[in-house]
Amino acid sequence: MIVNITSLSESEDLNISYEELLKLPDGYNLFDNNAKVKVEGVLKKHNNLITLDAYVTTNIYFRCDKCLAKVEKVLEFPIKEVFSSIETDDDEIWFFKYKEIDLDPCIISNICSEIPVKILCNEDCKGLCKICGCNLNLENCDCEEVIIDDRFAVLKDLFKDDKEV
Repeated sequence: MIVNITSLSESEDLNISYEELLKLPDGYNLFDNNAKVKVEGVLKKHNNLITLDAYVTTNIYFRCDKCLAKVEKVLEFPIKEVFSSIETDDDEIWFFKYKEIDLDPCIISNICSEIPVKILCNEDCKGLCKICGCNLNLENCDCEEVIIDDRFAVLKDLFKDDKEV
């Protein structure tokens, strides 16, 4: 969302409340990169800085790390960000030009930092069969667990006679 801050002054805050669909970056094992995001907060001006105090709520669909099933996670978290129209080397301050602030990159960055490291459909997820690929939560398979890499097949007979080598 792009916010026009021309009416923002040090004596008056700007309340923001909006819902929109944001496209999240690849690399988070997402089922769908689009996430419906709700942001409620306030923008405050202090000298050349503008602060955003907000609360973000979003539903994101991931793939289970073990079985690849669709998993919905609700993320709810507060954010506090600082914006400036003066460029700085400070990584904690978001730069904006003119009299508009695009909040989307800031919100997306915060969502990405809140994504859990491991996503499971449930704590007892059995995952996929390493041989046939079936979802072991839904069905059992008759595959053997032991797979020997052909390059190491000769080693399996090394200690067969229980002799010292």
